[in-house]
Amino acid sequence: MNTERSHLQILDGPEAGTLLLSGDLDSHSCRILAERMDAQGRTRPLTIDLSEVRFMDSSGLRILVADHEARSGSDAQLVLMNPSPAVLRLLEITSLSDLLNVVRRS
Repeated sequence: MNTERSHLQILDGPEAGTLLLSGDLDSHSCRILAERMDAQGRTRPLTIDLSEVRFMDSSGLRILVADHEARSGSDAQLVLMNPSPAVLRLLEITSLSDLLNVVRRS
């Protein structure tokens, strides 16, 4: 098994309520993200910077969609910031870029 492939680093962003992800968001690493998202709570908005995510599979999508749905109807939105080309392509192929709050900064 390629352990490099399942590496995900999660850092607190420069602003409160921001997580910076780098590496691969897959079935081996999505539990770590889910725990960090749960620790953030769902009473405040959460921004996840995906600009350094090299790979994301359906497990990663499932975590993001579940959190989005848990926050629906509240002001505590989930924002997916600057998805990398690989992540953006997956979001577009699955039509989740229309459902989730995806923000791309120029």
